[in-house]
Amino acid sequence: MNDPAYPPSSAVIKSTSLAELWDDFSKVPVIERSWPTAENLSALHALKSIDKKRADDLTSRVEFGLSFSNLPIFAVAGPKNAGKSSFISAFLSPAGRERIPRGLKSTLGTQRFTVWLPQSWESDADLLEHISNTLADVFGHAAEPLSYIAEEAIHQQTLTHAIEKPLIAFDTSLEEQNFAFIDCPDIDSAAGNTPENNARLRMLTKAGEICVGVMLVVERSKIQVDLIPVIERHLPQCTQVYAINMVRDEVPHEVLKDWVQEYERNPEHCYVAFDYEVGGYRERTPSIDPNLVSNAVNTRKLPFFFEVSPEPEMNLPNAVTFDRSIVKIGARFDPDTLRQKRQQEQLTEIKTNLENSVGYIEAETVECADAVGRAATLLFRACKDMLTHDGQAVITPDLKSLENIADSLKRTAPKDFKPWIWMFGGGFRLLKKAIEKKDEIKKWLRGRKGHLEKVQIDSLAPDNLCESLAGWSAACGLARVAESWKEDAIDVFNRFNREHKTTLAAAEWDVLTKQMWDHAPKWKQRMAVVLGMVAGLLAIASALLDFLGGHGLFTLTYAKLISLLGIGGNIVGPGMVVQEREALIKKLTLQNVSNFFAITADRVGVPRNVPRSFENEFPQPIVVEKPNRDAYGLVDRHWQLARPISKNVNSLRSAINLFKP
Repeated sequence: MNDPAYPPSSAVIKSTSLAELWDDFSKVPVIERSWPTAENLSALHALKSIDKKRADDLTSRVEFGLSFSNLPIFAVAGPKNAGKSSFISAFLSPAGRERIPRGLKSTLGTQRFTVWLPQSWESDADLLEHISNTLADVFGHAAEPLSYIAEEAIHQQTLTHAIEKPLIAFDTSLEEQNFAFIDCPDIDSAAGNTPENNARLRMLTKAGEICVGVMLVVERSKIQVDLIPVIERHLPQCTQVYAINMVRDEVPHEVLKDWVQEYERNPEHCYVAFDYEVGGYRERTPSIDPNLVSNAVNTRKLPFFFEVSPEPEMNLPNAVTFDRSIVKIGARFDPDTLRQKRQQEQLTEIKTNLENSVGYIEAETVECADAVGRAATLLFRACKDMLTHDGQAVITPDLKSLENIADSLKRTAPKDFKPWIWMFGGGFRLLKKAIEKKDEIKKWLRGRKGHLEKVQIDSLAPDNLCESLAGWSAACGLARVAESWKEDAIDVFNRFNREHKTTLAAAEWDVLTKQMWDHAPKWKQRMAVVLGMVAGLLAIASALLDFLGGHGLFTLTYAKLISLLGIGGNIVGPGMVVQEREALIKKLTLQNVSNFFAITADRVGVPRNVPRSFENEFPQPIVVEKPNRDAYGLVDRHWQLARPISKNVNSLRSAINLFKP
C-alpha cells in the first residue's frame, strides 16, 4: 500500500482516539519493501504479510473495541462438575430452570455457549438485531434460538459438535437483573491448557470479548486446581465474582481465607454455597435459604449462594440477609460502571497489542531479510556447484553457439588455412541445418576414421536440481523432499533451455577464435587442424541432437571445448589482453550460473540478484524475471525483503504510548 497522504519520510502521527490510532496503524507506511514487490506497507499491511492470523485477530479486537456493546453481560464459567448450571438456574424462572441441563455426566452438561437475556429484549427488534450481529461477529456463526420446550432445549445444549454455534435464550426472571449471562461449557484440563489445543478455551476467549466480567463457579474441594487461573486468563479481569460451591463442614470465612492464601488476593465479590447433600446442612446454611422451606414452589433443590464476610459472626445462619444472596447481586452493579471498566480494560489490552505488534513487525522484518539473504546465498552456491566442473564454470552449448563458432573460425582463419576451410566447407554447412541434417552429420563423422565420431559431454538433469533443492530447503529450516521439487526443476530446465543463450557477439567470438588459430598445433598439417575443428564441432552437435527433447542440459568447460576442437588445453595465450579475456570468459561461463540461479530463484521464491558475497565474481542475470506466485519462499515461508522506516515506526510507537484508554 502506497498512500500518498503518508509519504514514508515525513509522517507525523497525533492520535487522540482509538479510531484515529487505528487509522494511522492501517495507513501510515512503516515498512519499505523491495521484494517480491516494491511498495511501502502500513503496520497492518506488514503484519498481514508476516502473520495473517495475528493481523486478523488484532483487527477483530480493535473493531470490537470501536463498537463495544452497550450490553452488560457476565460470562459464567468453571471447571467440570462445579455446579455452574445450578448457579445459573438460581437466576431463572421455574420454567427457565427446566431448560437447563444438569448432571455429573459429561453428556448431561452444557456443551455450547448459551446467552441468557431478559424476556423483554426478545420483543425489541433493534436490540435483538444488535445482539445477534455481535454474537455472529464474535463466534463466527449466527446464534440459534433456544427452544422453550425443555426436552428440545436440553438436547440443543448437549450437542457435542456445535460448540462454535451459540444459543440465545430469554427468561422472565432476568428482568430484575442489571445484566445478562453467557452460560459457558465446562472447561476440562484433559483437552489442554491453551486455546490452540483446547477448543473450549478458544471459544471461551471469544465469549469473553463481549463480557463485562466473569462469574467463576468452583467446587470447594478443587479451589487449588491449576485450571482456575487458566480460565481466569481467558476472561475479563475488571469485574470478577467467585462462587464457591459444595462447602461442607467449614465456616465460610475460613473458605474465604483459604482462597486468599491460594491466590494471594482478596476477591471483591466472593459467594459460597453449602452442599445440601451432606448432613448438617440445615444448621450451616443461612436461614433464608429457599431449600429450607418445605412448601417451595420449585421442589428441585439449588445451591444457595450468599456473599461471604471476613467477619465470622456475619456468616452465621441468622446474620445473612437476603441482599447478600447471589440473586441480588445485580443491585450491586451499575451497568454503566461495568461497561466503562470493561471498555477501559479492553482499550488497555488493545494498546498493549498495538505496542507488541509494532515491535513484532520491526523484529520480524529484520529477521526475515536476514533469512532471505541466507536462503539466496545458499541457493546461489547450489546453482554454482551444479554448473562448475573441475573448479571451472561451464558452458551450456547449443546449436546456435556452435554455428557462431564455425562462422568465426572461417572469418579469422589465416590465409594458408583458407583452402582447407573451403575444402571442408560441407562440414561447416552441415551446422547451419543441423537438425535437418542429423543423419548426414553422423555419416560425415563415420567417414573420418581417426577423428571424433561421438563425444561424451557432461549433463545435468532435473533430478540433480531436485536433490539440491531438497538440501537447500532443509538448510532454510523447512525441508521438502526431492520428489516434491520435480515440477519446479523441470520448469527451471525448460526455461533455461528456452531463454538462456551462451553466445557472444561476432567480434567477441573473433577474438577467441583468432587465439585458437594462433595456438593451433604447429606440427600438424594444416588440413588435419581444420578437419579436427570441423569434426569437433560436428561431434558436439551430434551429441546435442541426440539429447534434444529432454529436460536436461549439456555442459562443458571452455578448456574442454578447445580440446574437442583439436587445439589442446591452452584456452588463451599471453597475446590476449587480460581484461578482455576475463570479460569474454565471464560471458561464456559465469553468466550461465547467474542466469540459472535467477530462473531457479524465480521458481522457488527468493530474490534473483546475485548475492553480495558473489557479486564481485559473477555478473547479474540477464534473463527476464518471471515470478511464481505459488513459490515455496512466498507461500510456505512468507519471505520478503524489507526494512523499517525508522522515523515512521518511532512516530507510530510514540502515538501508541501516548494513547490514554
